[in-house]
Amino acid sequence: EFLLALREREETPQELAGFAASMRKHAIAVPVTRRNLLDTCGTGGDGAHTFNISTAAALIAASAGIGVAKHGNRSVSSPCGSADVYEALGLKISSDPGAVAQQIDCYGFGFLFAPYFHPAMQSVARIRRLLGVRTVFNLLGPLTNPAPVKRQVIGVYDRALIPRVVCVLKELGTEEALVFASHDHLDEIALSADTDAVHLHHGVTSAIVISPEDFGLRKQALDSVRGGDALTSAQVILDIFDGKLGPHRDILVINAGAALWIGGVTNSLSAGVREAATLLTQGEPRRYLDRLRAVQ
Repeated sequence: EFLLALREREETPQELAGFAASMRKHAIAVPVTRRNLLDTCGTGGDGAHTFNISTAAALIAASAGIGVAKHGNRSVSSPCGSADVYEALGLKISSDPGAVAQQIDCYGFGFLFAPYFHPAMQSVARIRRLLGVRTVFNLLGPLTNPAPVKRQVIGVYDRALIPRVVCVLKELGTEEALVFASHDHLDEIALSADTDAVHLHHGVTSAIVISPEDFGLRKQALDSVRGGDALTSAQVILDIFDGKLGPHRDILVINAGAALWIGGVTNSLSAGVREAATLLTQGEPRRYLDRLRAVQ
């Protein structure tokens, strides 16, 4: 009842920051030494059933040399979550914080499965599944990475949430972030509509509107970027990494471009999108994924 009441009233930035700070404090720490870590964890809850774009974008970012601490979970209100897709790609999830830290420090990518690192929240997971609707925990997921992440790419399911999430990130000391929601309610930078975003850079914010046409891409129907279950979503990602063209690739290069920009590889979103396309053309994300599989 508390979760539903809070959902109805809407959480204030101060409440969200307090919840997030408390969850971080009680999380199992991940002793990473690598600096300037990036996370691409979104809220989910948009009901669009796209393939898992944020996980694919994180792998592209890591293939470019960015240290990625990917915070994620299994599906709660969608066909698959980032953890489901991660495993479907042939990668292993570890519950050992030292092992995850070593993966990030040595190989540039680690997956932080939320229930392992937030044990106090395991009882909440059952309640969330029973409720089957968005709750405050959709918002808290991207804000509670147990690793010392200072750079974040966060999609939210409603444009009205953008200022609140940015405010919380500032409170939590995030150095660089892009928070966005599309005009058709995707928690991704959309191919089907324009996307509102706020860029946070060392405490300074700037609002931008992102359109596929900015990058020479045509708008496509939302149906064109659907995913499915974990195996289907993983196959979509593998096909893109193997060179397949089309709407799935187009939406991925935009979102991966945001990760490359916020991660510090490029100095603008447009340059990030170009770099993401180049990496895919050169096959670097597929080679990186194969290396990651081999060392796990």
